Amino acid sequence: MSINPIINYLRTHFQKNPVNVIEIGARYGESSKVILRTLKVNKYIIIDPYTSYDEYNNDGFNKIISDDNDDNIFNKTKNELEYLHNNMVFYRTFSTDTNTINAIEDNSIDLIFIDGNHTYKYVLEDLENYYPKLKNTGIICGDDFFMRTHENDHLNTMPGNEGYDEPMVYEAVVEFCKRHNKSYTDFGKHRGYGKTFMINN
Repeated sequence: MSINPIINYLRTHFQKNPVNVIEIGARYGESSKVILRTLKVNKYIIIDPYTSYDEYNNDGFNKIISDDNDDNIFNKTKNELEYLHNNMVFYRTFSTDTNTINAIEDNSIDLIFIDGNHTYKYVLEDLENYYPKLKNTGIICGDDFFMRTHENDHLNTMPGNEGYDEPMVYEAVVEFCKRHNKSYTDFGKHRGYGKTFMINN
């Protein structure tokens, strides 16, 4: 699961304290289920449009989502997660939606997990838009930190498809940290690089 590399750290950090969670990009809810079963969750917010769009073409999930089955996938995921927890909130929209951003109070969230569109623009927007929602003791993290341009592929392990010819997750996290004088820690490995990133407060 996407959250697995960092889940033990999260368990230690939060211990038995109740947490409010935002997950951007839940798909089938695999990471959601791990978080719900591991942490003492007070409120769980999922932001995911469950729709196909051009800017998501490089992700295989975009081929699964279509007008024929997007509602089915959303409803199945929603039902499974609501069975696990009675305080689930679903925003079936893009994470850039102003109403959704404004609906979440600043300094109210303990954990933000970003796993939406992995291109630079969208990852950086998610970091900028949702970081203010985080409590001082909170954690913002995300998946697929290994995804980067060929220019930054020092280990030469990135595939040769077009999706890696543009900045991705790695470049967005580095830029965000530079803008806000932050650092990051990575967890797990994929293609020799960190799998999951965490922004250090």
